[in-house]
Amino acid sequence: MIVDCILGRGVKNAVFLAGDVHYVQANAYDPNGDGMPDFHEFVVGPLSAAPGRLTPASVELRPTTLIHEGGYMNFGLIRVTKSAFDVTVLDEAGATRFSHHLAAR
Repeated sequence: MIVDCILGRGVKNAVFLAGDVHYVQANAYDPNGDGMPDFHEFVVGPLSAAPGRLTPASVELRPTTLIHEGGYMNFGLIRVTKSAFDVTVLDEAGATRFSHHLAAR
C-alpha cells in the first residue's frame, strides 16, 4: 500500500492532487497517529461541470479536514518552490474559496 511505503521510507512532503470529482476537499492525513501529518490531499474541479456529491475522507487514515464543500464550480492553482507548496481554490467568479500553505520539511 502506498501509505505503508510513505511511512516505512520516511517520505517527506508527499502531496496528492486530484480533480474531476466536482467538489472541493483538502485533508491532512496522520495514519501513524503521531500528531504530525504524513501527507496531504487536495481535490478540486472541474471548472466547467455541475457540482457533484460530497464523499468523506477515509477515516482509517486519520484525516484532518481542511475544507470539504460543494455546490459551486471551481478550479485550483498550485505553486511549488524549493521551500513551499501553496494551493488556492477559486470559484467560477474568481473568488478565493480556500488557500493553504505547506512549508517543505
